[in-house]
Amino acid sequence: WLVCAASVPLSVGMPDTTNEHAAEGTAAHELGEMALRSGKDCDTYLGMVLHVEGFEFEVDDEMAANVQIYVDHVRSLGGELLIEHRFDLSKIRPPVPMFGTADAVVYDPGEFVLDVNDLKYGKGKVVDVVNNPQLKYYGLGALLAMDPRKPIKRVRLTVVQPRAGNGAVRFVDIAPEELLDFALDIIEAANRALAPDPV
Repeated sequence: WLVCAASVPLSVGMPDTTNEHAAEGTAAHELGEMALRSGKDCDTYLGMVLHVEGFEFEVDDEMAANVQIYVDHVRSLGGELLIEHRFDLSKIRPPVPMFGTADAVVYDPGEFVLDVNDLKYGKGKVVDVVNNPQLKYYGLGALLAMDPRKPIKRVRLTVVQPRAGNGAVRFVDIAPEELLDFALDIIEAANRALAPDPV
């Protein structure tokens, strides 16, 4: 939507394919979700085989240790935890359905902070947190999904990328108002993509 409007209509009807690296990331997310939901550590699942879109990944020492960094970070936040939190953007009335899933959302009722955490298992490219449209999208979705009776002074967009080698946990704080302004950018981008001759 935001990067290349023309790619949206061009991708209609194309097969949804993945590769081994993307599937490995999905397996890491599954491991993190299991650990967070069970209250156990990742090494509890050593030897388990995770099946993702035709690929198999055994939970080994490396995967367990790296995903545990994410699990430990999320647990350290305290607050109200939502795991694999589904959201949609219907409140901003987009021209087409828009939705997503945030890996882990934590609300701190004492500091009024909404922490939106994204596990990135890749190691080839360090994911920047500043002005990252994907993180803002997750942050907006989490913000809109919150109970309006719970005040939010700031949203913390956090990437946990244990294999990046440039600091496993990186974050940026953003005002809720800035995310609501970003909602206008999303709608504008969607309208461009749906135009007869998207540019």
